[in-house]
Amino acid sequence: MRKQIFAWLLVLLLIVTFLLPLGTAGAQEEQETVLTAAEKPKMAIFLDNLSLMRFFKEISPVDLPVDLRIYSSGRGAVATYVADGLDLTDYKFILIDTHGSGAGAISRLEAMDEFIKPAREAGAQIALLDFAEQVYPATVCLVVNYPDVLLYFESLAMPGNALNFIKYSYVHFMGGTADYAAPEVIPQPGIYHPAAPDLYFENTADFLAWSENRTAYPFRHEQPTVGILACRSRIVAGDTVFIDALIQQIETQGANAMLIYPGHVGKGDSPDLPLFYHENKLLIDVAITLQSHIGGVSFSERREQFIDLGVPILGGVTVGMTP
Repeated sequence: MRKQIFAWLLVLLLIVTFLLPLGTAGAQEEQETVLTAAEKPKMAIFLDNLSLMRFFKEISPVDLPVDLRIYSSGRGAVATYVADGLDLTDYKFILIDTHGSGAGAISRLEAMDEFIKPAREAGAQIALLDFAEQVYPATVCLVVNYPDVLLYFESLAMPGNALNFIKYSYVHFMGGTADYAAPEVIPQPGIYHPAAPDLYFENTADFLAWSENRTAYPFRHEQPTVGILACRSRIVAGDTVFIDALIQQIETQGANAMLIYPGHVGKGDSPDLPLFYHENKLLIDVAITLQSHIGGVSFSERREQFIDLGVPILGGVTVGMTP
């Protein structure tokens, strides 16, 4: 049985790889998108990952209280903005995602200072998404005073979070008045399944309670179970086209599929693997990892965690990106 599982898993990975769409290139080249009418107060978001833009583009301009513009915080795009003389002096709030707070992030902020400094001097509120402390050019510290902003961004794939984040920003950083809901947070770590009504599960018991009773492809313990280890960044960004196809292929071949993803972890912790267990019993027979590296876990620690799992681990490689 184990050899059969290996055989169709290898074929499966090849099939899904060839079917994988390559649609993000155009989106990555797009540097700015105007989403609302210019009469509203202006707000700018600089994104490290422009695939997140789609959550804001799905919002009807009628529902937005601001004139929202999305920019890239990538080095090439920033150089273009500087060369073109980007003017943000009439903006009320600017949020910057630098993908971390290390030397590379500081370097990005220094490059952006050409157009961020005049906006700051003109009275714009500036917030940095990835810094635990208030560093220049920020005028507010999100971690200390506005942690809900981080929660909205951690779970933009949850319905309503993008719009509620905009309304939250309008109220807290732009002096406006609007009703908004608290962030709907994606469990981290968690289990994901595209057919589940709420998509995400915080624990294994809840996943089994749903999956064992679903109409199509119910979880059957006598069938082989394929575990999938996914990247947290793809889950929270809603970038799931590839893993949705992988789960579908596994289930149509007569096996159970169980996809887990990590949360934020500390040194030595296992960020996700305990979710493969229920009542001290391991549920999977083989695993596919789509992860590269997990912050807070060294490669040697991860290797030991895989060895302790006691099942074969296949390394999957995605060639291409989902739209």
